[in-house]
Amino acid sequence: MKCIGVLLLATSLNGCNLFTPREPEPPTISGGGQFLWQVPTQPEILFVNLSHAFASLNPIDYTRSFSPVPTTDNLVGITFTFIPTPETAAQAAGLFANWDIFSERRFFENFRNQVAPRTSPAFTITITERLIVSQREQQLAIVYRLQATYTNQNLASICEGQSQLIIKQSEQGFWYIESWRDFRREIPFTISELKRLLIN
Repeated sequence: MKCIGVLLLATSLNGCNLFTPREPEPPTISGGGQFLWQVPTQPEILFVNLSHAFASLNPIDYTRSFSPVPTTDNLVGITFTFIPTPETAAQAAGLFANWDIFSERRFFENFRNQVAPRTSPAFTITITERLIVSQREQQLAIVYRLQATYTNQNLASICEGQSQLIIKQSEQGFWYIESWRDFRREIPFTISELKRLLIN
C-alpha cells in the first residue's frame, strides 16, 4: 500500500502541468538533416517547402511546389509558366518560350550540381502584396533572395528580384505555384539569369 501511495503522489506532482501549453516542437527533419516536406494546405506552407527544398537541394520537393498533386511521379499535364525578366528575355527569349515544369526540374537539378559541397543555399520569399481572387486562387507580389556558394566561380552568390506569382489550390486542397513572372530589382542577377545559365 505504501508503494501505491508513493506512486500516486509522484503521478499527481508530475501531472500538475498536464494541461498547460507546452513549447512548440522544432521543425521535423529527416535522418539526413533535411527538412521534411509538409502538406501545403496553406500558402505559407508552400513557401516554407520551397525554401527548405533549396536548403536541402531536394529536386523532388522543389518540383512539388509547382504541382497540384503532392507527388511528382507523373508531371505530364501539369501547367506551369515562368516568364523571365525583360532583360533576360531580350537575351534568351527562345529559351523560355516553351518553359514548363520539366524545365523547372532540370534547372533545379543543374543548380544542385553547381552548389559547392558542404554548403547550404538560403532562399527567402517576402510577400509584399496579396490579392485574393477566389477561395482557391491568389495573386502575390513577392521579393525573393537566394544566397548560394557555387563550384563555378562565374555564378554570383547573391540572386534576388521581385516577382508576381499566381498560386492555386487543387481539388485535394494543396497550394501550388501555377505562374511566376520575374522582374529585376537593384541587383541585376535574378533567378531568370540563374535559370538561363543553368538550364543547359
